[in-house]
Amino acid sequence: LQKCISSHPKCRVNTTKLPTRLLELSKPNPGHVRLRDTQDLPQSTSYVTLSHCWGDAKFFKLTGASHEQLSNGVPVSLLANTFQDAVHVAEKLSASYIWVDSLCIIQDSLQDWRQESVTMCDVYKGSLCNIAAAASSSSSEGGCFRERDPQLIRPCLVATKFTNRANDDFLLESQTEQWLPHDQQQPLYRRAWVVPERFLAPRVLNFGSQYLFWECRTCKASEIYPGGISAVLGDLSPLSGINADISGHADMYSATYHWNQIVMEYSKCALTKGSDKLVAISGIAREFKVLGDPGDYLAGMWRNTVMPQMLWRTANLPGVDFPKQIRNGQYYAPSWSWASV
Repeated sequence: LQKCISSHPKCRVNTTKLPTRLLELSKPNPGHVRLRDTQDLPQSTSYVTLSHCWGDAKFFKLTGASHEQLSNGVPVSLLANTFQDAVHVAEKLSASYIWVDSLCIIQDSLQDWRQESVTMCDVYKGSLCNIAAAASSSSSEGGCFRERDPQLIRPCLVATKFTNRANDDFLLESQTEQWLPHDQQQPLYRRAWVVPERFLAPRVLNFGSQYLFWECRTCKASEIYPGGISAVLGDLSPLSGINADISGHADMYSATYHWNQIVMEYSKCALTKGSDKLVAISGIAREFKVLGDPGDYLAGMWRNTVMPQMLWRTANLPGVDFPKQIRNGQYYAPSWSWASV
């Protein structure tokens, strides 16, 4: 994180507006968090965010009834497991504030939800780092941390004992596909609503089922490759770095290629409500229009290159359980748009 902050120009965060509320960590009472209205905080205040699966949602949340309690401060132990772990990680990253949707948006206030939901993309875009609880399907029973087999990340050094030639030590690398950070086996990355969080956050710290991954707009790294993942291994995360790649200098067709990459990743994910198909990606579309200037937005496509974009098709990959791509009779988008299925 410190290396990224100090030496990655593409990853610099320009926080133009703070979220309405943030959770303050360990102040003034260690082991507690309290809700703060950001109007009292300097504009330069940095914060981290959290991406997580709600699961059954039977955990302590911000409501009209709990607002005063949370503003006065609550023990971290009162929070869901994933939130407790996220607070711990935030403190290790020397962050003083964290934004968690269910603790910073009043959950039983439709008015507050409408007001805050339209700014959520800006919240992730302005964060110092996004903590992603990728392996947890439930915030109340999951968490960021797992018991793991250390042999999965420990370098395997094999010494040879040849009698007819010089001996040497060989370092065996794991197969790339075994530790992809956005593997569909990670519950978090099966959620369509998480795609904007991945795309917009300048940095993401992924807590997977077996490995820890780092992504920013400049590099990718992991516990297996702490110095960075070599470009020869390919683009392991199609979304990371796209906004840096197209900002200010992309031609029309290059921008279209990047948009298609986003749509391909997004289409692999599931939505509880089919009617949210274009809604959940709208934040990325707004950001993309600013970065790439691709023309008018037309139901998931862009006017300047709409003809080649119509050449989409549905497809499945072996061993990957994608959502079934069919039209269910309810209108979500025109039939010529990928968002119609």
